[in-house]
Amino acid sequence: MENVDKILKTYYNQYEEENRFKKSNHNRLEFITTTKNTNTICLHEVATDGIAQAMQMYIDHLSEEEFEEWIKYHLATCERKDLMGYSTHVLHICQKK
Repeated sequence: MENVDKILKTYYNQYEEENRFKKSNHNRLEFITTTKNTNTICLHEVATDGIAQAMQMYIDHLSEEEFEEWIKYHLATCERKDLMGYSTHVLHICQKK
């Protein structure tokens, strides 16, 4: 838990409370979770929603077969750094060094 506390303290100290999660970006989060002060390494980064938010109305009306194809696409692209910026949420999976 000590590493998690360091990561959160580093992150929280950068922003005023009302802007903490509005102004974060992939590069900043990657730096915070891999800095020497936190003693962690990033194992995986996953765009949890990809471009789904932009296509929400379309995705909501897909047939079961079409939705399965959509999921295949999402799983094939969710770890691509060049597409991560489209995602509203990114999951960083880290490990202590």
